[in-house]
Parts: sequence; structure tokens; C-alpha cells
Amino acid sequence: MSWHLPEKRRERALNHLMIHRNPDQFPRTRRIGRIALLSVLWIIAGGAVLWAFGALHFDFPFWKTFVAFVFPAAVMVAIVRVRGVWKKLAAAASVFVLV
Repeated sequence: MSWHLPEKRRERALNHLMIHRNPDQFPRTRRIGRIALLSVLWIIAGGAVLWAFGALHFDFPFWKTFVAFVFPAAVMVAIVRVRGVWKKLAAAASVFVLV
């Protein structure tokens, strides 16, 4: 790329090369791909939490119902309290791994 371009063309070329952090500036396909990926991951995380709920309900030696219903409440509190989508998914996955 030649740096002898007129000022406006040079500015447009440099803006095109910059990596944008604002999600509104991402191309539409990238946003749709991110939404699709997060949707699939949330479905998987929800299934994992449901599986852990069932495992606690059927395998816990005492207070089965109490422990089984406290677990999803604790997961929901963790998901609400943690900031960031990826950290929320990691919290749900780590709770699943603990069970």
C-alpha cells in the first residue's frame, strides 16, 4: 500500500485495517456466528446442569430432594453474579464438573 494516497483514502484504508472492539462494528456474519456459537454452548451447559441435577437427585445418599433443588438455584445465582458471557459458561461448566 502506498502512503502517497490522498488523506481521506489513507484514513479509510487505516480504519479498515483496525481491529474494532465495539460489537456494533463487527460484520453481520461475525455477530451471527457468535450468537449461534453462544446459543449452542448455552444449550450444552443447560443440558449439563440438568444432568447434574438428575445425578444429585438419584445418587445423593440423604436429603436428595433438598440438595437436588439447591444445586440449580446455586447455579442460577452463580450465573447471575458472574460478569461476562464466557465466565458464566465457565461457571456452569465447572459446577457440572464438580458434580
